[in-house]
Amino acid sequence: MPATPLTKIVSVKFTVFAVFTALAIFTVSGCAYQTTSQVGESDPQIVTSANDSRDYHYFSLPNQLRVLVISDPTTDKAAASLDVNVGSGSNPASRPGLAHFLEHMLFLGTEKYPTAGEYQAFISEHGGSHNAFTSLEHTNYFFDIDPDFLAPMLDRFAQFFTAPLFNAEYVEREKHAVDSEYQSKRKSDGHRQRDVLKATTNPMHPFSKFYVGSLETLEDRPDASVRDALLAFYDEYYSASRMTLVVVGQAPVAELEQLVREKFSAIPDSKPALAPADAPLFTPGTLPLWVNVEPVKEMRNLVLQFPIPDVQPHYLAKPTGYLGNLLGHEGRGSLLSELKTRGLAEGLSAGLGTAGDGFAMFRIGISLTEAGNAKLDEIIALTFAAIERVADQGITDWRFDEQARLSMLAFEFQEKGGAMHYATRLAGALHDYPYRDVLRAPYAMDHYQPELLREYLAHLNPQNLLATHVAMDLETDQVSPRFDANYSAVKIPDSRIAQWTGNAQAANLHLPDRNPFIPEDLASLDAGMDVEAIPAKIITKPGFELWHKVDASFNTPRANFYFAIRSPIANDTPAHAVLAGLMVRGINEQLNEFSYPARLAGLDYQLYKHLRGVTVRISGYHDKQDILLDKLTGVIRQGEVDADKFALHKAELIRSLKNQSQDTPSSQAWNKLSSLLISPSWDDTALLEAAASISVADLRAYIPQFLEKIEIVTLANGNLSVQQALAMASKLEQVFLADATPQKVARALVAKLDPQARLLYQFDVDHSDSSIVSYFQGNDRSIPTRALFSLANQLIKTPFYHQLRTQQQLGYIVQSAAMPILEAPALGFIIQSPNSSGGELDTHINNFISQFITQLQDMPKDEFERNRQALIIRLTEQDKQLSQRSSRYWHEIDRSNFAFDTRQQLVAAVRAIDKQEFGKLLNEYLVKDRLRHLTIIAQGQLHPSAPDQLGDYREFKDIRVLQEAGRYF
Repeated sequence: MPATPLTKIVSVKFTVFAVFTALAIFTVSGCAYQTTSQVGESDPQIVTSANDSRDYHYFSLPNQLRVLVISDPTTDKAAASLDVNVGSGSNPASRPGLAHFLEHMLFLGTEKYPTAGEYQAFISEHGGSHNAFTSLEHTNYFFDIDPDFLAPMLDRFAQFFTAPLFNAEYVEREKHAVDSEYQSKRKSDGHRQRDVLKATTNPMHPFSKFYVGSLETLEDRPDASVRDALLAFYDEYYSASRMTLVVVGQAPVAELEQLVREKFSAIPDSKPALAPADAPLFTPGTLPLWVNVEPVKEMRNLVLQFPIPDVQPHYLAKPTGYLGNLLGHEGRGSLLSELKTRGLAEGLSAGLGTAGDGFAMFRIGISLTEAGNAKLDEIIALTFAAIERVADQGITDWRFDEQARLSMLAFEFQEKGGAMHYATRLAGALHDYPYRDVLRAPYAMDHYQPELLREYLAHLNPQNLLATHVAMDLETDQVSPRFDANYSAVKIPDSRIAQWTGNAQAANLHLPDRNPFIPEDLASLDAGMDVEAIPAKIITKPGFELWHKVDASFNTPRANFYFAIRSPIANDTPAHAVLAGLMVRGINEQLNEFSYPARLAGLDYQLYKHLRGVTVRISGYHDKQDILLDKLTGVIRQGEVDADKFALHKAELIRSLKNQSQDTPSSQAWNKLSSLLISPSWDDTALLEAAASISVADLRAYIPQFLEKIEIVTLANGNLSVQQALAMASKLEQVFLADATPQKVARALVAKLDPQARLLYQFDVDHSDSSIVSYFQGNDRSIPTRALFSLANQLIKTPFYHQLRTQQQLGYIVQSAAMPILEAPALGFIIQSPNSSGGELDTHINNFISQFITQLQDMPKDEFERNRQALIIRLTEQDKQLSQRSSRYWHEIDRSNFAFDTRQQLVAAVRAIDKQEFGKLLNEYLVKDRLRHLTIIAQGQLHPSAPDQLGDYREFKDIRVLQEAGRYF
């Protein structure tokens, strides 16, 4: 349940109205929209896209709770989200973190359902999931579940807001969970930089408040217990009039409305909407301000932020979106292009940054090269020159119309996401927008208002600047109050500002031309085609295969065209692994200016390295994919390497590898597990050693060697005909296979652990927390074994979390997971703890497993069956988007399952599991014989190693031990 920094919220009140549904069509900027017409006092209409078949109904309860119910008969998950217009900005001055603490406490029992953990168990047993988050101005609670169980789930959910217990026992325990969350983030650069930002803003503004909470801020005091503060905060702020609710289900909207009225009408309503802050974000006279921040990881960033008026009232004009598009453009002649040409920057982003009710900031973020880190004034001068160029030439109706057209195409052809994510987003949006526009508001650009654009642009001036420089070894003289970041803050003198205005050599800067990638052919192939069909292999040649499927089931003119170039020298040595990574960086660099307009127009690509080579994923509107493919293949084949760019990319790679030692202990432990088990794979030490000696000549020699012996595998899925797929595949053959030798490239292997020994790998981390990954591996890769471990996790995950996190308070990160690595089945337990050593965590895990196996014997048959069905629901969850389906097909092709039926096989195997045999096998794997068990411990600074706590493990230090043992799946 993370505490997040900020979400913009504006309250809008609406009237109650009766509803029936009718359809109407109207057009905006050339795009068709569908409206759900609802007859009532004000005849409201909710605008939907033409591609949206769901039914929407908005209403208010007598207690002023605003509700949107969504009927989707095709959804395989029901979901709900309740958003409270209260967050960390409302924390009492004496209780920082109280709003976030309250969010935690609502999950720990209500009067009707008093057992802590019952809520989570009910969701888990019915194929669902849940979470919550707290931001500056709201707190959001959400879940999804098997649609057949929406009614009883809503009954449990509604009790959060009518009759929570705030049990004293759990108040005391959950303080430690919040503190663990806080401690786990103490070395996060994102949180540390946000802490510095808060320290520089007006202390009277809500944004300045601490948002997570800690044992110190939540401690009981002689005259005030934290439980009393919780009760007072809940009574003060949790009012129905400050809440919005979104429910998604299969039932008609009338039934969903009745369900909501039954469950949520009891929420009390006693408070008016919260007023915006009356204090300015920055104390007058603070700006312009220069801030230095020393990071934990090695990084170099320059962030330029400008306070601007609230943007929410102008959501139909999108002033910051328009300006951010021009200033953040990455094409030829852009600010980023010029900075890269001068060797000063690696990346740039621009647009709306921190924002809330009544305030906002425009943000320009620049990731710096080493040279750029020493030329900040030159970079800032160029930035202001780019802003001036926008003011002089950039406010034009055709540019606005082009952005509006692309945005509305995205709205018209949007695909469904998961029901829970959708409900969560819309619950927050109901605070932001009139409900008629709640679906289209993020996309709408209805009004071209040049004077409004100039008004916002005028705020991007040096006198209104907060400049933040993040880099190692900067001069600092202060420490941020909550995350201990070293920083300094000084007023920017006029003499320095004078260097930024009118002096930049900016002749190469120009605004983007008209976008040539805007799709013109938006026709969809026959929607009546067999959506149940699987991809067919339509080309089979030595070194080349093409899989194809027309998929019109998502009713959009989009397609995915994936191809992998597999090479035996992609990952066979640490040096080759590094060279392949540098090759990918160089190709992406060469393609960026060309492909950026395509990305804006809804046509994108990904090029990434993997264990067998590189993969390119082209996705988006099918129109003009062939143009992008031509450019991609040409750049890859030419293999050009610029010496200056090579030096930058090598430095980036080395920095990235070094920074992994500053990841969270749990992330480091998980990454270590993968490098230990997969062969060939290389740890950071080996890769750093190889990278240090690699030269530009090495890369120039490597690229043709990489392409000398290859195999290419291709998938075309979506709105591409056989003829179109064959034409694109022919391009690949011509470019890559004419001069190459076809060669099969084997998949990587997974080490099969020794069944006679429990293995231990320990390492120290630069963090106060310790972490453990306890990994139990199956004895084969068969479908029945994979099903067994998946069902084991389904049964274990909720009690494991409840006992070790809620009851024992070992840490914020506590979870079990099925851990199939390249289809080698396994069950893993992960904990990151601020208060226990790795050895102590190992003892807790082993004790839990022993107790669970004993309890499993007495588990009622119906409970076992509920969990079996919950797992089946997860395994059969339908694809929500074309890219999700294409990715599933792509993984099946990679594992050579050309029946594309792994999910069906797993479901059949889960159905076949016998409870008694299941308990016996699980006991053998986890307790009795501890077959194939590996424990990885990342030992934190507060927990020195204690070997006597680790029992009969066989410890090893060399990462190559498992790979050299010669036992593989």
